Amino acid sequence: VCVRVNCHRYFRGNYIVVLCTFVVFALCLNPKSLLAVMFAVSCILILLVLKIESSPDHEISKEYKLAASLPVAILILFTSGALFWALYGVLLGMLASIVHMVFRTRTIKSRINTVYEENKLSR
Repeated sequence: VCVRVNCHRYFRGNYIVVLCTFVVFALCLNPKSLLAVMFAVSCILILLVLKIESSPDHEISKEYKLAASLPVAILILFTSGALFWALYGVLLGMLASIVHMVFRTRTIKSRINTVYEENKLSR
């Protein structure tokens, strides 16, 4: 129950930040992986910006460009080991978030503050 309540209502943004931080930290532990991620992302961005024509006066849409470049980028990340390090970071981030959800103490003051913040945001 506490995992569902904490994850779905109160700390979604914080858990996403923790998850992204762990992924970046895990990628920074292996410089080769970090370079592979930067290379794959830059290749996708360059391909999306370039004007590619399949026939005269018919440009390929961005969806097709992305669909063509994404498997190549995933292959680059897989062969360089960056995919392993990113998944390692996701695992550590999820573990830290779940530990926080389970062992977080609930007080009346925190519940009152949460209700107040939710009502303030809905107005």
